[in-house]
Amino acid sequence: MKSLSHQNMLRGQRRAMLCLIALCLLPCSIAYAERIRYGYDEAGNRISRQKEIVMSAKAKGFVPDSAPEDEADAWSTPTQHEEMVADMKIIIYPNPTRGMLRVEISGAEVPLGAQIDLYSTLGSLVGQWKNISNDNTVDITSHLPGIYIMRIALDKRRVSTWKIIKN
Repeated sequence: MKSLSHQNMLRGQRRAMLCLIALCLLPCSIAYAERIRYGYDEAGNRISRQKEIVMSAKAKGFVPDSAPEDEADAWSTPTQHEEMVADMKIIIYPNPTRGMLRVEISGAEVPLGAQIDLYSTLGSLVGQWKNISNDNTVDITSHLPGIYIMRIALDKRRVSTWKIIKN
């Protein structure tokens, strides 16, 4: 008799633990944040801008039924993000992506040796594209869905960092 009540107690504890975990993860899935950081040289001139974006639950396809159609479409489509790095403009789209990203760099010729590095959230290098040009296609279809950090290094002083969301 004690073993049945003990098993029921363990099931109840497991359910409570799963509910607690679900409640903790729920805000993470519906959050939206945009943070911008600036880099400065020794003279105090701004030389870089880093933009981090976390998509909301609507952007992941969880659009409420009450949302107007045009608003629902805007939230469910991946967006294009751009940044000025010194004299060059970097545009990355679509983000979030299913695997194929476009990285366009304009404003000047991309220097020889420029590269794109892709890191996991644990900090390990998972992809690298060397000697990039002004128009690049980055294929991450073989990577698992999740969040990645893309670092675009034009040279030692001009570096841009992006948060990439792969669905």
